[in-house]
Amino acid sequence: MPDDLSYELVLAEENVYRFGMGTEVLVLDLEVGQADIVSNDASLPMQDGLRFGRDYRAGRVITFEMIVMSGTGVEALDELARLETAWLADEVRATPGRVAMLRLTRGGRTRRVYGRPRRFAMASERDRYGWISATADFQCSDHLFYSDDELVVGVRMYTPAVGGLTGPLIGPIYADDFTEGIIDFFLGGTVPSWPVITIQGPIKDPTIELTGYWKATLQTSLASDQSVTIDTTPWNRAVRRNDGTNLAGRFTADSQRLSHMRVPPGRRQFLLRGYDPSNTARAYIHIREAFSSY
Repeated sequence: MPDDLSYELVLAEENVYRFGMGTEVLVLDLEVGQADIVSNDASLPMQDGLRFGRDYRAGRVITFEMIVMSGTGVEALDELARLETAWLADEVRATPGRVAMLRLTRGGRTRRVYGRPRRFAMASERDRYGWISATADFQCSDHLFYSDDELVVGVRMYTPAVGGLTGPLIGPIYADDFTEGIIDFFLGGTVPSWPVITIQGPIKDPTIELTGYWKATLQTSLASDQSVTIDTTPWNRAVRRNDGTNLAGRFTADSQRLSHMRVPPGRRQFLLRGYDPSNTARAYIHIREAFSSY
């Protein structure tokens, strides 16, 4: 019995249901399902064998075997109602693409997954004694687990040194407002993870780059009171300005796709480039370590 495990189902910041150790809903068994393989294999014509294509992993399913233990049958039924109401997840399932977050803590270490509560079934044969059994599934958006602590990295702009001028000079002479910022950071975990990058203006044609891996440029101008958030997470993938405008179509043709903008574990270098004569533009990376198991 995983009696050292505690859980939180987070439907919204103000709507959190806690169960497991230290609550009236104990977890008797926990099954972390394997993510199904989605393959593009093709049979070889007129011969034995397969030609392997790209393999993808679907979201895994986490199944809870629970028991509601309260002092009386009425108290147990009330707690069951709270559990089932949380699992209905009305405020999540009514919005396409929206996900809940499930936080799992074991041995003092916390991981989180994203997805939606799904199947819920109960067996009420023991409710007269204050015991009610329930089985519930949580469908994960992907097959990974994420650290509960978030790494936040900020980078500011500066004007690259270009050296002095020597005469005689023949005009006209123009100044280039191109600036850049560079930051080194370390990301833990065992597999690449998904960054959420916010660029704060003023800046024109901002370019973000993870050295040696990917680069993307937005053909847009941001004022000092504007920002754009590039969210690469599979459950929230979007590019939006702070007023809600969708800027996904502003990427240049040579920009990397959001689905490929992952950050591998290890020491990495991130760059922000663009035109910012004020040297006040910023970029912030929000990212969580990713793991293949909890």
